[in-house]
Amino acid sequence: MLACFESGRHGHYVHRKLKSLGIDVREWASNAIEKPSRKQAKTDRLDVRRLVMQLRRTLDEDVDKYAINVPDAEVEVARRLHRERDHLVKVKTQHELRFESLLVTLGATLMKPKPSTQVERIKDCFGLPLPAPVQAELKRLQEQVLFTRAQIREVESTQLTALKRARAGEAVAHSDMLEKVHQLMTLLGVGVHTAWPAVFEAFGWRGFKNRRQVGSFMGLTGTPFDSGNSSREQGISKCGPPQLRAMMVELAWRWTRHQAESELTRWFHERFGQGKASRKRGIVALARRLSIVLWKYLETGEVPAGVRLKEVALPPSKNPAGLPLAA
Repeated sequence: MLACFESGRHGHYVHRKLKSLGIDVREWASNAIEKPSRKQAKTDRLDVRRLVMQLRRTLDEDVDKYAINVPDAEVEVARRLHRERDHLVKVKTQHELRFESLLVTLGATLMKPKPSTQVERIKDCFGLPLPAPVQAELKRLQEQVLFTRAQIREVESTQLTALKRARAGEAVAHSDMLEKVHQLMTLLGVGVHTAWPAVFEAFGWRGFKNRRQVGSFMGLTGTPFDSGNSSREQGISKCGPPQLRAMMVELAWRWTRHQAESELTRWFHERFGQGKASRKRGIVALARRLSIVLWKYLETGEVPAGVRLKEVALPPSKNPAGLPLAA
């Protein structure tokens, strides 16, 4: 029996449930389902028809190039930790900006909410105390910021505790991936909040076969338009997780500073060193090459040419949330 469905907000539990029943199931991303270029009606009935047609073509070709690489349930749960931290950081930033914006509208001194901030002593542009409703709102925002910061520290403490226990040889869940996190952190310029998502989202379990698969998954490969006399580049494909792609581009900028003598950095300056616009385009190419270099480093252990290493010093941490241990 065959089954196929379009992935969505329900996650991968449908795939696992059908597979446990002995069904050959294919889960496809929504953007992998072929759609006509012209405008047309969209209904569930038409979507099912397209899914069936695509399933038939897949069976005829004997190669499923649309299927999603579904992670194990344990890996999917493990990915929640760094994703929760990313969400909490965004929430904290949102509350801090609201706090500052409210002060700006009243002409008060701009400041970030801290535990020592006394809202009652904040004055407006006329030197008068802030209105009572505004003070109440600022206090609520201050409490939200402080609470979110505490949650971020709790998540980060859990990550550090997991790394320390894995390095100590204790039976920690996903110890193999934690070792890869530590291995990436030995590269100068790569911290825990870069190495952790890179491993748990990509390099830890996906099993890339070659460098082309790495670049394609990151969405950093080109999309040429070469038809007849027209030949141009349409930009990167932007497939894969956008957060991971943005993180790799950010890491590429850091790489040019912390790994100035590496082969990748020298190539970047020689190829794109002239002009701000060319550097912005070139940093994407550097991010693609850097992702491939990191993948090879984790697979072979060979240090890339010209790369500086560092000693990883994990700060003391507590484990308030409780770390799941392997059986």
